[in-house]
Amino acid sequence: MPGGSGGVPGSQQIINLTGTGVTAATAVTVTPTSLSYSSQAVGTTSPAQSVAITNTGTEVLNITNITTGTSGDFSQTNTCLSQPYNGSLSVGQSCTISVAFNPTASGTRAASLSITDNATGSPQTVTLTGSGPNFSISASPSTLTVVHGSAGTSTITLTPQAKFAQTVAVSCAGAPANSTCTLSPPNVQLFGGAAETTTLTLPTTASTAPGTYTLTVTGTYAPLSNSTTITLTVQ
Repeated sequence: MPGGSGGVPGSQQIINLTGTGVTAATAVTVTPTSLSYSSQAVGTTSPAQSVAITNTGTEVLNITNITTGTSGDFSQTNTCLSQPYNGSLSVGQSCTISVAFNPTASGTRAASLSITDNATGSPQTVTLTGSGPNFSISASPSTLTVVHGSAGTSTITLTPQAKFAQTVAVSCAGAPANSTCTLSPPNVQLFGGAAETTTLTLPTTASTAPGTYTLTVTGTYAPLSNSTTITLTVQ
């Protein structure tokens, strides 16, 4: 037999391979990665929601800073930078950040909770969203049918949310040619409690073209702007 390989020509040679997967030396899990808050009155504070920070690596996780940004709409307290952890989480340990929403203005408010540490991807972030005082607007009826030469009316209702208390300017767009919708009163004072109304009137003339039109009624208190629609059919 020829020497050299010591094997059978054409046979399959097998080499066993083994290895061990390891977690990154410094790794962190943040749960959840977003928090959402319902409407909250300006100058008041919501119940806190919690974020858990867990050391999922194989070495000590060092946390050096936790902040909710500079908007002033969110605030936090935590067990991460105080005793018993003082910024250092051993493997498998978790700490908690409690985040509250305290809007400084009306409308949608947004920020990020930022956690600076020695893990990959630092800083870790959690998206924060909430809504300050606002108002809704609706029309009744929301469908009008008039014979040209007559007028249609609808009651526009504005409802404050989260103690919204401001004067809202109400306007209308989309009226047929040579027609103008009016609102009485054009400005509605909301006092933070009950809904208030204004009356939309749209007169037509004999020259108003028959057809279907969409009226858009908008309430504005800058920077807030909310709208509702009315379907107008002129016969």
